[in-house]
Amino acid sequence: MSPTGRKIHEYLIQDIAPSVKIALLETPTGFEANPHYWYERIAQMLQDGLQNYKPVITKVPALRRDGPNSTNDPSVLKPLLESDYIHTGAGSPSYAARHLKDTLAYEYLRNLSKKGTRISFASATAIAFGKYLLPVYEIYKAGEDLHWKVGLDFFSQWGLNLTIIPHWNNTEGGKEIDTSRCYMGEKRIKRLLEILPGPTTIMGIDEQTACIFNLNKKEVLLMGVGGATIIKNSEEKIINPDSLFSFAIL
Repeated sequence: MSPTGRKIHEYLIQDIAPSVKIALLETPTGFEANPHYWYERIAQMLQDGLQNYKPVITKVPALRRDGPNSTNDPSVLKPLLESDYIHTGAGSPSYAARHLKDTLAYEYLRNLSKKGTRISFASATAIAFGKYLLPVYEIYKAGEDLHWKVGLDFFSQWGLNLTIIPHWNNTEGGKEIDTSRCYMGEKRIKRLLEILPGPTTIMGIDEQTACIFNLNKKEVLLMGVGGATIIKNSEEKIINPDSLFSFAIL
């Protein structure tokens, strides 16, 4: 785990007494040949990086909405209800949304967030939980035409109409290929913004950066090495690293 990642996770659990119960929801990688691989790695990183908190980490193998290991099976999902902190991240945004929509797992996450359980969404899952969902794999890997899908709209319960795009300043493509804007590049993201299905606020989040929502104070703390870009009503606002801002600008 990077020092930045450790700092962010520590911030989220700093006031919880050891041993901190952490649940890792594996739904976003349910389509993989080895759906447990990424979350096994994450579990080990959290175990090592948060050792001062003596974490008790449980992987929640709710891989799809039907069949065994279902996102509707209370026995599979039980660790979510017993956790202090829930994390879910790597995988496919489209798959995550499809297999969490209108499920018991999603209902648990909504209810737990209201009761004070800390929840973090990273990468693919952050995309899936917005109002609209950027189908990254379909466009970037499979060559489908530019389009959006309907996301889980998780933040609407606090009156927020948010569409989240992580990896905003990605540079994996080097000088040859523009992989910013979550691998879409600036040219394609401009076109994507033009074809949004409806009004929404875009929250672009840089690499190794987190937006931490304080639901009681209705504030967002930007933590990490990068910034965030807010696009609302065609107006763009850059949020600098380590800033604190109100829900009102969203």
